[in-house]
Amino acid sequence: MKLPSLRHRRPFGLALVGGLAILMFILSHRPATCRGIVISFAGYTNLPNDALRFALFSVSNQDSATIRWRGNWVEVEGVQYPKAPTINPGLPWSTGPTLKRGVSLALAVGEPSEAGRWRFCLRFSPCTLKERLLDYAFKHNLPTKLGPLLILDSQQILNPTNSVTNYSPWLGN
Repeated sequence: MKLPSLRHRRPFGLALVGGLAILMFILSHRPATCRGIVISFAGYTNLPNDALRFALFSVSNQDSATIRWRGNWVEVEGVQYPKAPTINPGLPWSTGPTLKRGVSLALAVGEPSEAGRWRFCLRFSPCTLKERLLDYAFKHNLPTKLGPLLILDSQQILNPTNSVTNYSPWLGN
């Protein structure tokens, strides 16, 4: 069998290099710019026979893209370190990793035991094409690089410029 001449292989190689360059441009790092995520305080509630008050929040994705949850915590005014939110399975909470555009959900967060004002904080990032490709690669055990060429950088997701933090209004005293 005769191999194709160099003249016929060159357009294929150029197309491959051009395609990789376009893919790298699409997947290049851009800071997160989601602005349409709103956390609103809806009121207080509690469960029967339980003295702990829970604040009800509405988290609304009014942005143009799906977002991915990166974490949540409670800040208490005057306390240096954030606290994990108190949740109760009998009250609304989300375990899903993403929130689609145009969707809202309710979350119930227990009031911290420390005195003073507090607020609920939510960190998220846009669910980009790069993240969806990386998820697909991990789920299907696919390579994220070709030789020395890194196509999907999983460490970039952890870069602080890739996420945005929103805060509820201050509650309490």
